[in-house]
Amino acid sequence: MFLKGVDISSLKEVEDQGGSFYCNKTKKDALEILKSCGVNSVRLRLWVDPYDENGLAYGGGTCDINTVIGLSKRAKNLDMSVLLDFHYSDFWTDPSKQYRPKSWQNLNFEQLKNKIYQYTKDTLLTLKDCEIEPEFIQIGNEITCGMLWDDGKLVWNDKDITGFDNLAALLKSGVQGAKEVLKDAKIILHLERSGDNTLYRQWFDNIISRGVEFDIIGVSYYLYWHGSMDDMIRNLEDITLRYDKDVLIAETSYAYTLKDFDKSLQPQNYTKLIINKNTELKNKPYPFSQKGQAKFLKDLFYRVKNLNSGRCLGVYYWEPCWIPIKSGTWASKSAREYIKELHKGEGNEWANQALFDYDGNINYALKILNKL
Repeated sequence: MFLKGVDISSLKEVEDQGGSFYCNKTKKDALEILKSCGVNSVRLRLWVDPYDENGLAYGGGTCDINTVIGLSKRAKNLDMSVLLDFHYSDFWTDPSKQYRPKSWQNLNFEQLKNKIYQYTKDTLLTLKDCEIEPEFIQIGNEITCGMLWDDGKLVWNDKDITGFDNLAALLKSGVQGAKEVLKDAKIILHLERSGDNTLYRQWFDNIISRGVEFDIIGVSYYLYWHGSMDDMIRNLEDITLRYDKDVLIAETSYAYTLKDFDKSLQPQNYTKLIINKNTELKNKPYPFSQKGQAKFLKDLFYRVKNLNSGRCLGVYYWEPCWIPIKSGTWASKSAREYIKELHKGEGNEWANQALFDYDGNINYALKILNKL
């Protein structure tokens, strides 16, 4: 079955803050709407301790184990599979930041390897006790530059990359912890820059030569940052054959408008939308409109379903339910301090890339998902 997935990690927080979702002007449960539109899998990120010293939530979904349990149960009740995305951090990780959890700061490398093993294992045992068994387990999030810095950091020196020995050891510990609990779950290693075939060859050549065992190559594909769809497809076709692995679009999205949401929903120090009127796209292949968003997804689904290798398992749309809410934010001040991004403000910087409009009504792209 081709996976039509969504990352709904922020959904509970949006709902708790008053967000509502509508289909044909009727208020409904967001997951039930997604299911009716063809979604058959959810992806959920997990942070270790997304709270400050006073116990205040970091925001961005505040994706702790309880949030994961609640959303997983809702998905399983609708017969959806679950992809669990371990960040191994207290907040966002990506190629620009892979900070250790606060409670792991003083561990040496051997202790860190044991911690990632035990944490992964304990988390999955907790989920299993709740009758939740993720079908897919992602060891790290967008780990192009490594994870659990500085021990697991990759460093570029001209065209050479160093740090793979440590990174491979950490990945092996995470994989071991996962497999000891859920031996049939599929392990995903996830990078971004999905149009850069040279990078993917270099990265996976090094990881595989060091004996890291995994099942699926996960990629992020954002057209704004990762090159043309042609570049991405060429890369996927190469790496599926080179490594004899399935691939998965673990993250993607596209803006349906450049118009900002109402000022009444913006905090005083609003950070602004990431994709905005200043965003420049080469040749602008898709308009920033509901039909443009739908056409982007239509083309993406068609292209990955028709890979020469036939080995793309599916597509996960990132944060389709992250609509603007007055008290909602991608990161509180203490969270931005933790990830060293105090230069940015607060608020919802992703709302114009959801699959629901600012008022919670389903977008055209979601309406046609069943046909893709």
